[in-house]
Amino acid sequence: MRISAAALELDFTEPSITAAKAVADTIARNGSLQRDTLLWVMEQAYGGSSADGRWSLRDAYDMLEIAEVMYLAKADLPSTPGDCLAALTELVAGLPTHTVRSEEQIDLQQFSTPAPIAYLAALAGRIAATDLVLEPSAGTGLLAAFAHRAGARLVLNEIDPARAEMLAAAFPGVAVMRHDGELIHDLLEPTIRPTAVLINPPFSRSIGRHADPLAAFRHLRAALMRLGTGGRCAAILPDRVDTSSRAWAKATEGCTLTLHLELPANAYAKHGTSQTVKIMVLEKGTGTPAELIRCATLADALAAIAAKAALPVSAPVPRTASLLARPSGRSSLLGGLASKPRLSAPPAKAARSQTATPIDYTVFAEPLPTGEAVGVYLPYRPSRIAIGCASAHPTALVESIAMGSITAPRPTYVPTLPRAVVDAKTLSDAQ
Repeated sequence: MRISAAALELDFTEPSITAAKAVADTIARNGSLQRDTLLWVMEQAYGGSSADGRWSLRDAYDMLEIAEVMYLAKADLPSTPGDCLAALTELVAGLPTHTVRSEEQIDLQQFSTPAPIAYLAALAGRIAATDLVLEPSAGTGLLAAFAHRAGARLVLNEIDPARAEMLAAAFPGVAVMRHDGELIHDLLEPTIRPTAVLINPPFSRSIGRHADPLAAFRHLRAALMRLGTGGRCAAILPDRVDTSSRAWAKATEGCTLTLHLELPANAYAKHGTSQTVKIMVLEKGTGTPAELIRCATLADALAAIAAKAALPVSAPVPRTASLLARPSGRSSLLGGLASKPRLSAPPAKAARSQTATPIDYTVFAEPLPTGEAVGVYLPYRPSRIAIGCASAHPTALVESIAMGSITAPRPTYVPTLPRAVVDAKTLSDAQ
């Protein structure tokens, strides 16, 4: 379970910023990042492992996103949009896939925008150096990163305290507000009048309302009300949005839908969700709404954006050599922090025997009794088998009462694992 936001702000966020700087340097050197390196950096920054309760895997993925933003702030990217999109896709493919969700992430719908989609949104919104760009649900800043690359001035808002603090570290000199995005128009200073908005709002959760099918519309309406005359808004919204509905008409009153792209179903897979999304561009003023274009690939989406209008001269990507250009020098993994000891490189892995061995286990005739429920959760343990060669799981596990009510079947399959894994009891019984 994720540590509370207050605890993160007081005790946990600074190590994540330290780790993010190290990971950004690693990506710049290597062009990719392995999952074991991600976890090793977190252990070094926090002085302990996730099993010790120092940090969670969700914290590691948030840190990875901040590292991406830090890397993108300085990276050399191809000047041609097609090449840049391909390079960003390659970059994201070389990073760990998000495989863990926390209750807080689900409650606040914290699903950040993958870099290739963020790039497309910035292109679709025609973000330029002359713009003042509002990001009302900035999260870890992946959308804002491409507005920053274009030279635009930023107005960032993020209600989660830990994410807001990391966001401020990723965008030095940019003030980060902590308002509810639904109220951004009411709470921003009257003098702040953005010329463009980039927004990836919560789709169906609101603070105070929890499940809320109109959450995305509430956030969108607040941002559009603040948008200046003649401004553009590039929004990432779920594919279920119905542009013929009354809710859509109310949310977008005074604006025209000028681009309507449905992205491929796997566009968000690296960030841990299969939700299909759209890029929808709205402009202040009246006109004929754009027709929906279904894009089988992100390259198709880029072609549709280019066909709509010529790409701006001040594109979100400068004219430089290549995405994965290596810097001439090498910095220490957690370099630049005089108050912290220099860390050694990750220990080299000794060669392990790959001899496969069958896993012996005992099958119980009847499932073990369940533990006492806490809220909607039950303590979890393997209920139908005992594995003698496995260690106990280092932390407490839970499952929902609904899942716990389903009786586990009696297994017959005998799996095999490398002998070294079995002998070292590397895996717990639950794993």
